[in-house]
Amino acid sequence: MIGEAILPTLFISHGPPDLLITDCPSQKFLQMLGKKMPAPSGIIVVSAHWQCDRLTISNNEWPRTVYDFGPGFNEALYSMNYPAHGSFEIVDEIQDCLNRQSIDSQIVHDQGLDHGAWIPLKLMYPKADIPIVQISLMKEESATTHWRTGRALASLRLKNYLLIGSGSITHNLKDAMESFTAKEAIATPDYATTFCQWLDRQVQTRRIEQLLDWLNMAPESRRVHPTDEHFLPFFFALGAAGPDWQGKLEHQSFLYSTIGMGAYSFSSS
Repeated sequence: MIGEAILPTLFISHGPPDLLITDCPSQKFLQMLGKKMPAPSGIIVVSAHWQCDRLTISNNEWPRTVYDFGPGFNEALYSMNYPAHGSFEIVDEIQDCLNRQSIDSQIVHDQGLDHGAWIPLKLMYPKADIPIVQISLMKEESATTHWRTGRALASLRLKNYLLIGSGSITHNLKDAMESFTAKEAIATPDYATTFCQWLDRQVQTRRIEQLLDWLNMAPESRRVHPTDEHFLPFFFALGAAGPDWQGKLEHQSFLYSTIGMGAYSFSSS
């Protein structure tokens, strides 16, 4: 599906911040992904690491690079940046789409690009020459609400904009830390692989009701995602593909045993 005339939407797993400097399958995938897709005219990204009470749009001419991952990582990461520019025009187009669907939103001018946005984009588009607008997740809102937000913006694909949800297919940090500190490699647990298999079955059979009700329908959903924020961007990307969507698993791997690095493309049939 990647390479079609109208860009697909994407759900990507951004992984830990050191993905940028870690030689691993998911790093190579993101680098390759940016090369094999047609260049977008703009990027609209929803990241797991920006949540607001209301749907919020960042309207910065030059959004700063945010190091929102605290101390303890490789020092090289704190000197890297992603100097992409924003786009007032894209922000206006986003607001027009939301207003037509009576979806409430607000604008802020001081939000930079968090690591869920700039790190995968630096791998995909290292020249930072494509305008980027970031949209927030909504605290306490459901998968359905984020899917509807994506649906409201689906027409922007016709303008050659790339709509991305950036999160993680599986995201149990407690179990990941046990793997990180272990002296020997720990195998990916069954609950993580079982969830990924369930998810792919629902995508391939286009079972939208089961996907939107993932907390009740998916196996061990709360063990896979103790909190929602890393999976909600999936539903933004799914909705943004439009009503006649088709999904394709583009990549699957794991970091630190339980951090799922899966990626999906969604396109219109």
